[in-house]
Amino acid sequence: MSRSILCAFAALLLALAFGCGSKGEPGAPDSSSAKPPTADPAQQGDADLTAFDPHDALTDEEASEIFKQKVHLTDTEQVGQFRSTRIENESNSICAMFQISSIPYTEEQFVSDVTEQAKILEAPVTEVSGLGGKAYFMGDMLMLHVANRWVQFAITKRPGLDTKAAAIRLANTTAPRIK
Repeated sequence: MSRSILCAFAALLLALAFGCGSKGEPGAPDSSSAKPPTADPAQQGDADLTAFDPHDALTDEEASEIFKQKVHLTDTEQVGQFRSTRIENESNSICAMFQISSIPYTEEQFVSDVTEQAKILEAPVTEVSGLGGKAYFMGDMLMLHVANRWVQFAITKRPGLDTKAAAIRLANTTAPRIK
């Protein structure tokens, strides 16, 4: 696995460890054992894919509606091979991480990486349809392939929030906008 991908995924999981509960109460991360994708840019063709900002796919207002509380997207950071942003509530507790690859992924490589991760982790993987591309839940983390990109959402658990439904709503909102 690429070291930069491992760093990106580790950052995602560490950030989620702080959680997003109501009134700032910590929540538990949904998928603490998932691994990052293993795409090799040399095998993926043109690595000059224009960096796509998660802010171009989701507004604060849309995220607030999904999480049923006022939230905002933080500044986007390049973390390894991903453009990454956090969705935080007013007390700056993290509700979710939203990452989009900044290198191209073929659908075949995406499916292969998800399958490999599931075997390594002995994790259940569920295919999800209707999101505009191949999509899978590994635990509560939603990973999808759209516009030749690896997109993933990790949502912190909190009372009253169906994390899988929230991830699907995020994907339905963002996927058509990702280029």
